[in-house]
This record gives sequence, C-alpha cells and structure tokens, in this order.
Amino acid sequence: MGLTPPKTAEQADAAQRACGAAGAGEVVEPEGPKPKRTRELAFEIALGAAAAYRERVGHLEVPCGHVETVVAFDGRHEEVRLGAWITTTRGRRPKLPAERITAPDTPHMRWT
Repeated sequence: MGLTPPKTAEQADAAQRACGAAGAGEVVEPEGPKPKRTRELAFEIALGAAAAYRERVGHLEVPCGHVETVVAFDGRHEEVRLGAWITTTRGRRPKLPAERITAPDTPHMRWT
C-alpha cells in the first residue's frame, strides 16, 4: 500500500526521533526532488488515504471536496483529493482492472 508503518522497533524509534527533531507541529520532508509517481503508486497512496479516512470516520461517504493528507511510502506528505478520487473511481469501476476492485481496502467501498 502507499503507507508504510515502521516494521521494527528501531524504525519506529528513528521515525519518532525524526518527528521530534523538527519540533511540535513541524513536518520533516525528505530532501531531494519529489519522485515521479506511477499510476499504481498513486492508486495505492489514494487507497491508503481512503483506509485512513474510513478508520477515522467509520465510512467512505467522503464529501467531494475533501482532501486527506497522508505520509506516502517515501516519507513525503501527500495531499490526496480523496472525495474527487472516490467519485472518479466509482464512475470508472467498469474499466478498472479486477485487482484494483478486489484490493484489500476496497470491499468497504460503496461502488454505486
């Protein structure tokens, strides 16, 4: 998925130190140019944003203008236009590959 939680205690400690080093409320972004996203990566990041929204709110009835901010696999903060993404994805369901429809988080998605 587009979000990657720390796998070990060492990674969790490193992430906590990185967040603490920036001070309260500041965001530490990786240095260098932002990598290009493939369609597959963009889908995974948006799917992760949908999962985070559903976990927080309890449903995927997202307002069309809602923007969800998540940390992508490369450590950068991504603003996902989640409301627009869900609306578009629902409309494109007949054209989506089967693996996207059956992705781990999509069973909770209302397709119609």
